[in-house]
Amino acid sequence: MPSGIYIWKLNGVPKYVGKGVDVHLRMNRNHRDNMALSRAISKYGFDAFEKEVICYCEIDELNQLEEYYIRELHTHRSE
Repeated sequence: MPSGIYIWKLNGVPKYVGKGVDVHLRMNRNHRDNMALSRAISKYGFDAFEKEVICYCEIDELNQLEEYYIRELHTHRSE
């Protein structure tokens, strides 16, 4: 159960960066707690998104690394 940072892409474009104590379990959840992502899943379908782990890290690094990748990949912008 490694912790880490993951990304969801749609047609190769980064759309969402997230974190998880169990990164594989969290990455493959439906994310109903995120309104924008939930709408995108409803529109395009869960399987339309490519999901991959960006990096594995210690639990105490999750918040910092998530913020870093959100900024670097510009997934904080709504489209």
